[in-house]
Amino acid sequence: MLHRGRVVLQLDKTEVQCRPVAFTGAEFNLDGFIHVQTSINYFNETAPFVHDAAVTWVEEVSKDGFSVCALKTGRNDRLTPDQGLTFVDYIASQGTPPGSMAGEVNISQWWEGTTCKIVDIPVVSKMSRLMF
Repeated sequence: MLHRGRVVLQLDKTEVQCRPVAFTGAEFNLDGFIHVQTSINYFNETAPFVHDAAVTWVEEVSKDGFSVCALKTGRNDRLTPDQGLTFVDYIASQGTPPGSMAGEVNISQWWEGTTCKIVDIPVVSKMSRLMF
């Protein structure tokens, strides 16, 4: 099962905002883990611009939906494009889509400095890839 969509957030006067997302039309199983991947962008902006860093994360993932959050960092002395109009695109999947891998890595302190984690990816032979 795969579900995708876009959430609109307004980050002009606030540093962080969360919004609930419903899985409308999707039927995820009760017993399977649901993976959600997010990406933040400024969809309506075409001119080059410099902006402070931003990060997204999800909370309260269930078969019915999740909450998506976005945080813009920095001194907040630069306006984001379109007066703070910010888009978060997402893909939610249950199980692993054919030819891909899914998982998670715990980063316990991500709010200051740089943190790196090693993610081990198993070697997949050509024969096992053809079996999908």
